[in-house]
This record gives sequence, structure tokens and C-alpha cells, in this order.
Amino acid sequence: MLQHFALIIFPALMSFAAASDFLTMKIPNLLSLVLVLGYFVFAAWFGYSWESVALHALAAFLVLVLALLAYLPGWIGGGM
Repeated sequence: MLQHFALIIFPALMSFAAASDFLTMKIPNLLSLVLVLGYFVFAAWFGYSWESVALHALAAFLVLVLALLAYLPGWIGGGM
């Protein structure tokens, strides 16, 4: 049952983030925080191994670094 909840909530939050970004060019920080913390809550709840969680966190960090490297020279925007 909780897995079904996660499969409904995550796409709904991502859709809200996309709509918010499209309409206002802003994504609320609270929404990003809820998504990140939600991952760790569900990972613990569903019994993900610590290695799996660490690899996912590393992948997220690498994407953040790559996005920052693209933002600094102005290749992508970072809001207004």
C-alpha cells in the first residue's frame, strides 16, 4: 500500500514542480527539500541497502556539480 502511495505522490510532486517552473520560472525550495528527504524516508522504509542509498546520493551530487559547471559559464539559466 505504501509503495502505491509513493508511486502517486512522487509523480504528483514532480508535476507540480514542472508546472510551477513553467508558469513562474521558480521551484519552491520546500518542494525540493520534501523530495530529497522523501527519498531517504522511503529508502529506509523499503529496505534499500546503504550502498544503494550512497550510490544514489553520489549520483545526485555529481548531477549537481555538472549543473553548476554548466551554470557558471552561462550555458544554462539559474532563475531570475
